[in-house]
Amino acid sequence: MASNLLSRGDVFAGRYKIERAIGSGGMGAVFEAEHLETERRVALKVLLPQSLISDTARERFKQEARVAGKIRHPHIVDVIDAGVDDPTKMPYLVMELLHGEDLGSRIDRLGPISPEETVALLAQIASALDCLHERSIVHRDLKPENLFLTWAEDGARTMKLLDFGVAKVIAEGSSSAYTQDAQGTPVYMAPEQFAEQIRISAATDIYALGMVAFTLLTGKHYWGPEIARGMNVFMLARVAEAGPKEAATRRASRQGATLPPAFDEWFSIITAIAPGERYPTATDAVDALADVLGVPLTTQLPSGRRSRTNEAEPPPPASRGPAADEKSAIASTPPIPLQRPYPFWRRRTAMTAGLVIVALATVYALLGKPSATLHSGEPGPALTAPAAPGTPKLPTSGEPAASSPPPPTVSSPIVSPAASSSSPIVTTPPSASTSPPMPSRPTKLPVPATTKRPKYTRE
Repeated sequence: MASNLLSRGDVFAGRYKIERAIGSGGMGAVFEAEHLETERRVALKVLLPQSLISDTARERFKQEARVAGKIRHPHIVDVIDAGVDDPTKMPYLVMELLHGEDLGSRIDRLGPISPEETVALLAQIASALDCLHERSIVHRDLKPENLFLTWAEDGARTMKLLDFGVAKVIAEGSSSAYTQDAQGTPVYMAPEQFAEQIRISAATDIYALGMVAFTLLTGKHYWGPEIARGMNVFMLARVAEAGPKEAATRRASRQGATLPPAFDEWFSIITAIAPGERYPTATDAVDALADVLGVPLTTQLPSGRRSRTNEAEPPPPASRGPAADEKSAIASTPPIPLQRPYPFWRRRTAMTAGLVIVALATVYALLGKPSATLHSGEPGPALTAPAAPGTPKLPTSGEPAASSPPPPTVSSPIVSPAASSSSPIVTTPPSASTSPPMPSRPTKLPVPATTKRPKYTRE
């Protein structure tokens, strides 16, 4: 088989190391390879030497590959390199490596595709075909196996048009539009591809697009009954050269699928024998198909997204330790704001006011309580209130005491905070051994205005 041409570890074309075989066909094989210098993983398609026998054919293949490599379109596979390996003489094509599956494999696995998804898939492919046709490039081998369903950079599903190995570069109105070799897959080839003098144009791809639409909607290609009867490639070519004869809805019904009646007219236009009678562009054909199927025309595929393939998957829970789980929980939990009953400025003001009140209370207590001695330590005169008229004078420290003790003298009416306002404080005359009392203070002290508590408002 073609896949046995190269083995894992082989270096092809001096710079591509083979990793594994992806698939093979009658013309060659596709491998996953790694570029030795850049270490980029690529898809390497190697064609068998007999596929391009003459040197002229090889040169034309390289030129066509170079033209395809200049095209940048979101739904066309990126062609990176092309050439002919000198030791093996095998032509090759290097493309970006995609992850997913082609529509042929998808149909084999899941069966027919819904009308909504079919229109979305074909709308993307039609955009790619119009881009090619504007540059006078015809794909010539449009089929489900060359339509690859993969994922874009943002994770959305997207289509890629593959296989430019048989692409044909044409020039309008010149003889280069004619070719002597018929390339393609017979069940999707247009009648002109079977003619003796083959004329290739954009209408060739549009015909194949109609056949692909039938396959996607029914799960079978149109010429399935002919192949089931044992027709070989040459017999099928003679039948296909005359174009489809049986109505598409009837043939789909016999194959177990149901199509709307209006599909017959659409199918007859897109597969007309004369290329000029087909839809002018691929986008026009898909637009008309959406009307026939009664679904909106969109390029957005209806289902699913996936994460980028280059994103690392999280480790399984069993492999995580307590510390890792704690870090994960911390990383995924938003920070909790500090719970403060009062704002900071309010707390500082309240604290300052409290200190002022305490200080004033202390001063008030010190000023309102008489002291027993002067700060100088020297004895001072006794401080007593002036005697009332008729009251005998108390003796001083140097005078002898009278024969009869005088009545006690009432001091200044300074009251204790704990005593009643009507109860004066009675003092006894100081003895010689004790120091004279401090001078009396005013009876009342004014209350400072700063002792009033400031009013606060809520934030």
